[in-house]
Amino acid sequence: MTHCVTQALKVLLLLICCLTLLPASFADAQGGAGVGGDRPSAKTRRFPFKVILTGFLNTDPAPEALAVMQLGLTGYRGQYQLEVTSVKAPNAPGLTPRQILLHRLGKRLSDLDVTGPRNTLEKIAQSQPGTPLELTGWYAQRDGEFRLEKVRIVGFE
Repeated sequence: MTHCVTQALKVLLLLICCLTLLPASFADAQGGAGVGGDRPSAKTRRFPFKVILTGFLNTDPAPEALAVMQLGLTGYRGQYQLEVTSVKAPNAPGLTPRQILLHRLGKRLSDLDVTGPRNTLEKIAQSQPGTPLELTGWYAQRDGEFRLEKVRIVGFE
């Protein structure tokens, strides 16, 4: 009888070990912690991260421009062109501009779908050509949505 109890305890201990290690192996198989391996540089990142985008609105782009992006503003007709001079992700300083945002260039009619409160979108829509802007928002790489948090006219605020 003692032999059966010992065997049962061994099987139970083995089962507990397997069950505690199993979820960790599933997360590793997905490419990291969380659903979908949500690392900052992943082009299919599900969760948005903060991005600061600086540039000039509706200008003839300078040769030294980092990129030229077509902005689609939710609720506004037409396209707005942004000559990009800087792209930063404050919470992920090791990422390059290409990893953050510029991998989307030229793949759609709008390189960036800009959403947000109407008063912040109006600042972009009503800006004159050549206006230097700093756009701060939350960018979801998976769907290309840039949720605008703040628009600052560089040099005026």
